[in-house]
Amino acid sequence: MCALVLGLTLSGLNAQTITAERSPANQTVGIDPSVPIVVQFSESISSDRISKAISVHGELSGPLDSDFKLNKDQKSLSIDLSDAPMAGEKVKVEITRDLFPEGFAGMSWEFFTKTERSFLEFNKSFEIPLRLPGEAPLQPSQAYGGDLNQDHYSDISIPTSNPEDLRVLLNDGTGHYQRMEVFPLELGAELSTKGADFNKDGALDLALLPKGKNLGLLLGGNSSTFLTGNSVDASSSSGSFSIFDFDLDGDEDVALANTDRITLLTNDGTGNFSKSAFDPRGIGESSICSGHANQDGIPDLFVGFSQSNQMGILLGNGKGGFHPSGLVKLPASPSLIKAADFNGDGNTDVILASKTNNLFMVSLGDGTGGYSEPTAYALQQAQSPSGIAIGDLDGDLDLDLVTSYSGSGTFVIWENNALGVFSKVQSFSIDGEATTVLLHDKDR
Repeated sequence: MCALVLGLTLSGLNAQTITAERSPANQTVGIDPSVPIVVQFSESISSDRISKAISVHGELSGPLDSDFKLNKDQKSLSIDLSDAPMAGEKVKVEITRDLFPEGFAGMSWEFFTKTERSFLEFNKSFEIPLRLPGEAPLQPSQAYGGDLNQDHYSDISIPTSNPEDLRVLLNDGTGHYQRMEVFPLELGAELSTKGADFNKDGALDLALLPKGKNLGLLLGGNSSTFLTGNSVDASSSSGSFSIFDFDLDGDEDVALANTDRITLLTNDGTGNFSKSAFDPRGIGESSICSGHANQDGIPDLFVGFSQSNQMGILLGNGKGGFHPSGLVKLPASPSLIKAADFNGDGNTDVILASKTNNLFMVSLGDGTGGYSEPTAYALQQAQSPSGIAIGDLDGDLDLDLVTSYSGSGTFVIWENNALGVFSKVQSFSIDGEATTVLLHDKDR
């Protein structure tokens, strides 16, 4: 498969300008993980800086062990993934500003690994019981799929309320879940869950954010048992947050959406955070995600404003700062938001969903930070969207969607026509509420 190559100009605090070309390019879909990642710099690299300045993360796999090979010219770098990511997994490459002694702001980008060609037809395979004997009905929140015990298989973590705990379903290597571990929590209800390596020990950690309460962290170890749990003095009125190395120093940071501000948690590399906040110039911050609105290699933020029915684009400066660059008017109040390239032009697009108006919206990016008037997809009146999952479901090199609807217990599969236009191809229902949806290759 031919990979796209993208050139960037990266300017730091000094007069020196360093250019870089990378392959695969940002947001490319269908990448063979056995093919090396290649970065060509305009200046020579010191070999002793590479391993500390470059990291590769899988959204499900966590930190990926990598082998670095520097060409004789000291400018071209190949990155071989000794840990293969899962099929269809989003992979993130981050290079800190410390790769060069000066003049380099750092860079990051994302791509999706390939999936096999298949039909967009899914059948219910099996059910996994979450309730323990004698328990009352549970109230599950947003689930996360990831390799929590470092056996290279994707596990499932599901926070619940009543009782407040985390239920971890461990993959046995065949795509079945015979073992469940329960971790008591005292965080609250309506939790959002995401995974990242916050303390740089090579193991996936979990961040859990209850609506209106403080962020909770569970630091992972070499098995399914979480070593420590602690609460971070930062809350979100919406329960929405995003994880990225926003200051490109090699540590995963967190951005939280609040009703009147964005809260930034800057990681010191050990899982301890310093807090700051800023006004993104919208009304009613209800949802947040990260990505690359322009092509400078610096992570940016996308924010949904529920009270003003707008999407805000916040451009990052590579040092943990952001400035608003534009607002996009939306036809409905947003409650969910995610970013990816839906039309295959290499630019990051955005999908938003509205729980109150029963629709989702797609806004296409132009690669400079500009975004189109969104295309809206209306849903049935009873279908209140509770989750969005993005992935190449049929292996045709574009990103499809699966949406969940809590009001009707329904899941819907949407096919992408490669131009960012979606059509409904299948729906199926469950008994109860469809509170969350995730995509992962459970049996590899």
